[in-house]
Amino acid sequence: MSETPALKAGMAAQITLRVWLAVYRSVFGLVRAPVDLGIRLLLAQAFVSTSVMAMTSAAPMESGGAMSAAAMVASGGLGGLFLSLGLFTRLSAASLLAFELSRSGGDPAQLNLFVIALLAWYLLRGPDALSIDRALNVGLRVSALPLSKPVMRVLDSLRDVAAPYGLTLARLWLAGALVGGTLWSAWIPAEAFNALPRGLALVTALLIASGLGLPVVLTLLGAGLAGLHAMTPAADANLYLLLFLAVMGFHGGGALTIDSRIAAWLHARFLFDRPRDAVPLDWPRVVIVGAGFGGLACAAKLSGL
Repeated sequence: MSETPALKAGMAAQITLRVWLAVYRSVFGLVRAPVDLGIRLLLAQAFVSTSVMAMTSAAPMESGGAMSAAAMVASGGLGGLFLSLGLFTRLSAASLLAFELSRSGGDPAQLNLFVIALLAWYLLRGPDALSIDRALNVGLRVSALPLSKPVMRVLDSLRDVAAPYGLTLARLWLAGALVGGTLWSAWIPAEAFNALPRGLALVTALLIASGLGLPVVLTLLGAGLAGLHAMTPAADANLYLLLFLAVMGFHGGGALTIDSRIAAWLHARFLFDRPRDAVPLDWPRVVIVGAGFGGLACAAKLSGL
């Protein structure tokens, strides 16, 4: 094949970009699972603590007496424990959602809306790699147990279809909270961003709503809120808001974002797989000795370059 300096430079740039994207994804993958575990542990701690306090007081809850202390222990304590382990995570999240809504009587003023958002996320997406569910899913996909495969298909649909649209709604919900104003619903936590300058909040809302540079924008937003609280103790410091920003930062803004359009453009223009005869002849050839798990994994990784 004819090789020009421009062609060789373009292919070298493509390889370099792929390598850096692979490093970026690998780092994100390594960090995301421990962060997910930390979020589940913090949520579980809150619910278990609440259930223990109710058990020691042994008094009915104030929301019409609909839930007794025993029901709180069962719903909050066991749900929190299972959530922390990543065992039956979606059922645990659904149980904790019902518990929170019942405890508050459905009044958003009595709720931490970011806790509700995090529980809804786990209901749709499930836990990350550091969980019992993920370990069990490997066997359930090929299991002969009745209904195991249909159940796994439903859970995969929740993860692959429902969760991205859930992130889209969460992204718009967060942008609405940043815009604020008295016309917004009580279910939009505009007060969480009162400490931000108005102009900065509006620019951040525009970037989040459009889905442009979400990992960077959300990281700066979380760092800014934490810094404001450190400098001004009176400023609201919502731990669960920071955890929610971490979830969106790691998983993106769902469907219909500018980031996803940019990623698709990069793949179409630069990151697509070139035919073998388009590889310059003077490039090194890699020979993998052995076709065990290590050799196959090496070949799979190198094929992405």
